[in-house]
Amino acid sequence: MLNSQLDAPTTQAELQDGASQAEDPNGSVGEQQVIGMLAIGSVETQQVLALSSNGVNKTWYATRNILEESLSESIQALNSVICEDAHDTAVWRERMNLLKQKEFDRKRKYVVIMAQLNDQKMRLRFFESWRRLVLKHFLQRDRQVAASDLCTLSKYRLLRRNFSKWGNWHDRQLRRQRRAHLVNALMAANDRTQVLCFFQRWQILAVQRRLRRFLLECLELIAQASAQRLLSVYYCKLRAFGQLRGARKGASPGALPPPLSSAQLERLAAKAQQQTLHRALHKWIGFTQRQQEMATRRTALDRYAEVFLRAGRARVGRVVFHGWRRWCLRRRRLHPLRALAVLLESRRGLHLREVFYLRWMEWLHRSRLRQGVEATKEVEARLVELERTHGGDLFEKLRLQGRINELIDRQAQVEMNLARDRERLDVLKATSERICRRLGESEGDPASVGSPPSEDFNHGNETALMPFSGDGGGGPIAANARFYRRLIDQQRLSPGVLAQMPAADAIHHVFAQLKGGVLNLYTDLALFRQVKDRRRGGIAAAAIFLEAFAEVKRAVLAVLKTPTTASAASSVASFANGGRWGLRLEALDRLPAHHCAGVLSAIKTMVVAYDLLSPSDAERISSTCEEVVQNADWIFLFARACYLRRKPALPVNNRV
Repeated sequence: MLNSQLDAPTTQAELQDGASQAEDPNGSVGEQQVIGMLAIGSVETQQVLALSSNGVNKTWYATRNILEESLSESIQALNSVICEDAHDTAVWRERMNLLKQKEFDRKRKYVVIMAQLNDQKMRLRFFESWRRLVLKHFLQRDRQVAASDLCTLSKYRLLRRNFSKWGNWHDRQLRRQRRAHLVNALMAANDRTQVLCFFQRWQILAVQRRLRRFLLECLELIAQASAQRLLSVYYCKLRAFGQLRGARKGASPGALPPPLSSAQLERLAAKAQQQTLHRALHKWIGFTQRQQEMATRRTALDRYAEVFLRAGRARVGRVVFHGWRRWCLRRRRLHPLRALAVLLESRRGLHLREVFYLRWMEWLHRSRLRQGVEATKEVEARLVELERTHGGDLFEKLRLQGRINELIDRQAQVEMNLARDRERLDVLKATSERICRRLGESEGDPASVGSPPSEDFNHGNETALMPFSGDGGGGPIAANARFYRRLIDQQRLSPGVLAQMPAADAIHHVFAQLKGGVLNLYTDLALFRQVKDRRRGGIAAAAIFLEAFAEVKRAVLAVLKTPTTASAASSVASFANGGRWGLRLEALDRLPAHHCAGVLSAIKTMVVAYDLLSPSDAERISSTCEEVVQNADWIFLFARACYLRRKPALPVNNRV
């Protein structure tokens, strides 16, 4: 019994040694099922008391594990299984270490390959940066050459334009000098003609004087001869009378009459002299009357010649004055023409620079897109090579797939930027062509600034501005199409200009221009008071604004529904969607006169109500304001058409 008690600890120690053998060489603890059996074992304890020789009591204890004794064979079998498992574990551990070594070698090869690729990428990166620097230098050099060429071309064009203007001015000066020489020659010829007329009249007068002197001499001779003849005639008559009286008294017919007394002879001579004097007096009175009539006729001719001379001089002075006034007006218009030319040249230069910049951006996006495509192809080829060589590394595959997705996203972004830049480039090309065309028109018609022309109104903008198609044979709006187009450009109300502004700035600019071009502080005081009274009555400024805009849109809809308007269905559809109004200038000329006052009052009410809007109201009607901005040019033209066609006529102090 004591032996069994002594062997119990040894058995327990063997079990513990067997369990410790289940541990792996690295110190990791294995399975503990066998050791756990000690906790459920059945143990019996014996106590032995004995008295020693020296009289001291001694005690011995003995422990016996019954379950361990019954399961010793099973424990031994389990220990053998554990030993076999430990051996298998060691074999698998060796295999795992071998695989780890292979994985380490494979990763080391990957590191070497990646290092080589990194060096290549580094060299490629430096080469790409150097190539970009060289391309940038070449592009800058080409840009400088293009800028110098454009500067030389603009200087040559400006010099040619100024030389043509100087040539026109010189031709006008020569024509003016020729006209002045012609006027002087005509005036000198007129003076010589007048002197010649006076000389001829003096010759006629001298001839008439000689003739009158000769007539007076003849008259004296005739008077003397007539006096003697009268005496003989009266003597014969007296003699015949005496014979007749003697015959009556019974005397013989052949008897002589009694001789005349001296008194009778004197009376007869006085009577004859008196008759002669009467006859001479009547002749002199007739001659005097004829002379007075001739003098009166000569005076009328002199007055007519003097009036004609003054009229000729006044006409010459008027021609000279009109020429001087035209020269002054042309000289006065030269400054706005020069300013307009400088503005158009600068604007064209800005557009050219922006076009070159957008082309450069397009080339840059294309190069980035090409690099992205090449990088994507390279990564895909590398992924295929890795799958073929190493059977597919999951993490490397996922990383490369993420790289591919990133490159695809970047490629899509570059394509989107490229499309946007192409659209902007097309818009700028159209704007540049329009500016060049307008600059050519300004060079060909220098008198068009300051006076409304009467030509076609072709104002095209493919992006946002619908064409103003007006023929020159319409009303006052269509006839002066170019003038209104330039007026809209000067006011900066065209959709192409407003589209480049921020929304808030565009709305503020449109209403500021409408306020300056439509409202009048003298004639619109009643409208101001009306809007103020409506605000005091509780009506919101936004409601007043929307009501006035609805009135304007009703007039526009009435114009759009006319049968003569082209593409009325599409225009009405665009109008209903809040887009750009598809109007034509002929429609503005056909606007009824009884609608003009209402439409003009509605536009003025819109402008006044906009100044009274609060920030919340402005946000609430922002879509309406955007529609106003899109159709700002048409609203401005509606106001102009209403001013031209409304009844009654405009007041004298109106500015518009």
